[in-house]
Order: sequence, then structure tokens, then C-alpha cells
Amino acid sequence: SHQQDVLYLGAHKLYRSFDKGEKWEAISGDLTNGGKPGNVPFGTLSALHESPLKFGLLYTGSDDGVVQVSKDGGDTWTRITTGLPEGKWVSRIQASAHEKGRVYLSLNGYRTDDFTAYLYVSENYGKEWRRIGLDLPAEPVNVVREDPINPELLYVGTDHGVYVSLDRGARFTALSNGFPAVPVHDLAIQKTAGDLVIGTHGRSMYKVPIKQLQGITPEVAASPVHLFSISKKRHSGSWGKNSAWKAGVDPELPVYFWMSNPGKATWKVRLKDGPEVFNGIVDGGAGLNQLKYNLEIKQEAVKSYAKKWNEQQKEPKKELELEKADTGKYYLLKGTYQFLLEKDGKTTQQTFTIE
Repeated sequence: SHQQDVLYLGAHKLYRSFDKGEKWEAISGDLTNGGKPGNVPFGTLSALHESPLKFGLLYTGSDDGVVQVSKDGGDTWTRITTGLPEGKWVSRIQASAHEKGRVYLSLNGYRTDDFTAYLYVSENYGKEWRRIGLDLPAEPVNVVREDPINPELLYVGTDHGVYVSLDRGARFTALSNGFPAVPVHDLAIQKTAGDLVIGTHGRSMYKVPIKQLQGITPEVAASPVHLFSISKKRHSGSWGKNSAWKAGVDPELPVYFWMSNPGKATWKVRLKDGPEVFNGIVDGGAGLNQLKYNLEIKQEAVKSYAKKWNEQQKEPKKELELEKADTGKYYLLKGTYQFLLEKDGKTTQQTFTIE
């Protein structure tokens, strides 16, 4: 992550290339327990990671349970297995992008019929390990990822699914809505797009938006209700109109919100500095929720909305009259709007635009 020409490759030693793989050099001795022959031989590095915060801060883990760290680019290595169960496959190791001495580790024991969820964190370069994820079910852990934006947010992939923690591993929640019970072998975070990409064994790949998860701070988590920022929407004259090949359909505006406890919440949409145009009730669960607003204007608000919308135009023209779409509905025009959500006496709101 520090220099795009640098590559690392794990065998029983760690190798490094400074020229995109043209030439390689070993920067360690044997970092495993020395190898174990047989039909399925052991003695190979199964995980490695370089700290995003410091070039040359390297961690390796082997398929026979050895974890090592180098703070000087491979010149010296220290074994850091104190406090860890012996002989487990190191499935993933990840140096933190938020604290230089923090590192996460997952171990996998299913090859010896051990289905314990082994997940650890260290705050001092692996000198001491603390087990986390104690509420994870008895499923082998294949991968752990730290969120690059929110230091409290962790993602874990096991042999039966994906789990998320909002408090650095104290508690985990399954990402189970619409996701199959399938082995998850890798997780990749697309930082710019704000997506979590999930690689499974046998059920292809999945993509999950995580920008709202990244915004869940302890303050948000404790709030009765919290509304996240709403993306812009591009206006289209084809909303709700029939075509030669299909009937008209509603547009959709996804709205994400958090509830600390399940229950009903009321929501309203207003033209900024104008009348209310739509409202509804949503039944949400504890945690992150989504509703989809179809950008409809309720019938009784059409006249007041059109009047105020025309008044707000910077260049007065002939007043626009709203046209009913083939779906029988009226839809919002270009402009700025307010979305309000209320639960248990607390109101939260966000502004959004249609361009």
C-alpha cells in the first residue's frame, strides 16, 4: 500500500520484490514450525499483511499456527504466539489502519475438527493478544477486516456467513438479510465506492453498501433514531410512464436510518421552505434500516406544491403544471427537499436534492 511496485509472497519464507515481481529476494528465514510431511503437508505461510501506517511493519501467519512480526522490513523477526492456541491455521492477519500497534488475527481449526471461532486483537504489535468475538457462533473464521474509515467497525467472514461489529469485536451481528448461509473466504472493502465485496465458496460474489455502517458512532448507536445523509437523485421525464416494452414504474430513493430499539416511526417529505408533499409510517428493527421513497406527491398536496415550486424558480417563466404519470401518480420535480423521521419524541432530518 506504500509503493505499488512492491510485492510480497509467502512460502515457508517471506519474499519481496521491488520491481513488480521481476526479481525476488527472501527477507526471512523459515517463519513456520519447520514443515510437516504427509499426504497434506504443512509448513507454509497462509496469511501476511503490511501495516498501512508504516512501510516494513510486516506480519505473517502460517498454516501450522506460527505468527511473526518484523518492524524493520524483514531484517529481524519476532515470534508472537504467546496466549494463542497452538497449531491452528492462521486464516488472516490484518494490521490496523488507525493505530500503529494494533493488529487483528483470525485462526481456523476445522482441519482438526475444531469449530471454535478464534478471533484476536493486539494493541502492542502482537506481544499480548486479547480474544474478541466471544458471541460469534461456533463457526471457523476465514477472514477479518478492519474498516478503513471507522476504527470501531469490524467485518468477519466465517464458514456460514458475514458478521459485523460496531464496537471493535465486543459484539457481532449477522449480515443475514438476503445473504445465504455459505462459507465466506474473503472480504474486500472498496473505500472510495463505500462497498463491502464478499467472496464466497460456491455462491459467487456479493456487494453490500457500507457507508451508513461507517457512520454509526457510539452516539448514533445510542440514539432512538438517526437518519443518514441521502444521496442525490437525477430527475427523469420517464418516471412512471409506459413504454413500448414495459409498464411505467416508480423511481426509488433509498433512505437509510438507525433505530436503537424496534418500533414504528413516522416520516415526512417537504419541499424546502415549502409544503409537505408526502408522509408515511415505517416499522423498523433495531439496527440499520432502509425504506424506499418513490418520490410521489400526495394528491392533496399537488396544488400547493406546484404553486410554491413555481415561486421558488430563480428565472420566472410560464408557470409549470404538474402532469400525472401513467401510474396515476405525480412525482417530484428538480429541487431541494427535506426528509424528516420521528420516533419516541426525537426528530431527525436530512436535506436531499433532485437534479
